[in-house]
Amino acid sequence: MADTLASGLFISEILADNAGSTAIDTDGDGGKTKGDEFIEFQNASASTASLEGLQVWSQKNGLLYTFGPGAALAPGETATLVGEYTGPPPPGFYSAGIANNGNFLPDGENSKFDTLYLYDPGNNTYIALSYGAPPRDATPPAGFPSGATQSGSGESINSDAPNGRAFSRNSDGNFVESDPTPGTSDVVCLVAGTQIAVPGGTVAVEDLQPGQKVCVKDGPAQVLRAVGRTHLSAQILARLPMLAPVTLPVGAVGNDRALALSPNHRVAVSGPELDLLFGGGEFLVPAKCLAPAISPQGPQGVQYLHLLFDDHHLVLANGLWVESLYLGDVGASWVQGQRNLGTLREENAAHTDRITHRATARPCLRAFEMAALAGPARALAPLAA
Repeated sequence: MADTLASGLFISEILADNAGSTAIDTDGDGGKTKGDEFIEFQNASASTASLEGLQVWSQKNGLLYTFGPGAALAPGETATLVGEYTGPPPPGFYSAGIANNGNFLPDGENSKFDTLYLYDPGNNTYIALSYGAPPRDATPPAGFPSGATQSGSGESINSDAPNGRAFSRNSDGNFVESDPTPGTSDVVCLVAGTQIAVPGGTVAVEDLQPGQKVCVKDGPAQVLRAVGRTHLSAQILARLPMLAPVTLPVGAVGNDRALALSPNHRVAVSGPELDLLFGGGEFLVPAKCLAPAISPQGPQGVQYLHLLFDDHHLVLANGLWVESLYLGDVGASWVQGQRNLGTLREENAAHTDRITHRATARPCLRAFEMAALAGPARALAPLAA
């Protein structure tokens, strides 16, 4: 299992060698460079974890970053530190201001190595992750706080992997080679009260049970394997308003019923402008791109629900086709985190551990791609039920 600070923070993913044909463009600026390398941290606790004042260090390069005032993570959420993020980073992303000069994260193959540290000055403790081929013993760099106590025994990865490959947690909490997925722990969520289509009718999402069949867009009804839940209090939402749901009002995308979703939950849409820009077909678009206004929440906060199937599917929610929970290589860490919090209901835990989704049900458009649309979102159309 992961070494963890007392606040519940741990290192969930790293991309230390962003190069070659599989390199990614983390910040969407059109380039795939060393500045797109990242370190991702996750909150495994049941309460909000403050990042304020926490420091990220490197054995090779010293102090990389200090989190500023107000930075915090809700339960299960991630903070992704990128070498350099072009433009203002979106919620959950932070820029170390280290551009494409090769000095953010040393590569981890061919006898290259580094150790990453997350240091909490509040209680003078840290966690450490060493990587390389082979990894070396952790050696704090010059200037690292003296007398600091290590939390856990330290972790290491033999990171002799192809360029452009990341390392993320599997269901046992161990690091495995994976496709880079920065920021994906902001898992997609349906708000309690949403009506989900099942054979013979609809059921409120919070009343669905693992093992129950749910209607999907492609093919016969599918068995629901697990249901997760996340409750965000009014206090958390006041501090982290970007986590509040957005509401797609009637007519937002041709829909005849309002629907509240987490900001990054993707909705299936089509339309002539999408045909023109992206070659036609059906696409998944984040809810925040369709209705950017945040939905006010009452004193009880919001209850989010997550639906997991063997594959990534489109489910019918309040009459709109939206995605189910997508588990890429990094998804198993979400499952383990939900188990740790006691918020996961499963049909069969061993079966859940074997689920990995290699492709989304439809191609996904990101926020900057949606910004290319000349007309309003209402020019898009939902998929037929």
